[in-house]
Amino acid sequence: MTKKKIFIITLFIIVISFLLFIKFMYKHPEIPKLTVTYKEKSLKVGQGSYTWRNGFKTKEFIVDNYANIIVELMPYSNVSSNSNLQLHFNYQPENITLTGGYTSDNSPTIKNNIITIPEKEGTQIYFLDCKWKEGNVTYVIAIHVRN
Repeated sequence: MTKKKIFIITLFIIVISFLLFIKFMYKHPEIPKLTVTYKEKSLKVGQGSYTWRNGFKTKEFIVDNYANIIVELMPYSNVSSNSNLQLHFNYQPENITLTGGYTSDNSPTIKNNIITIPEKEGTQIYFLDCKWKEGNVTYVIAIHVRN
């Protein structure tokens, strides 16, 4: 074989290998689903802004105003104070940041996919900013805490 043919075959193999690497690096083409349960019952979950990469494609959606998402979650599920919400992802994020739901007494905590609900009664809105290597997704949970 000539050097030109060897070069073309080698280049072809490198390009195909690169494309396969990119395809398998992003194994989750769809945005992960989150299910939240309280005492074995599923709660409504809203999906906010996200950026998600699948190979060479990137999907992006930006929520300008979360009010519509929060309204869609009504009526909010009743949850006892000092209880837990269990998070179930079909693809576990690398990092979860919990914001919202703060009261003057204390704030909610998250550990091992469990949100600990504070003691104070009232409506609580939680924003879960979740990060994967493929991108970021914000989920919204709204509950009514009762003693």
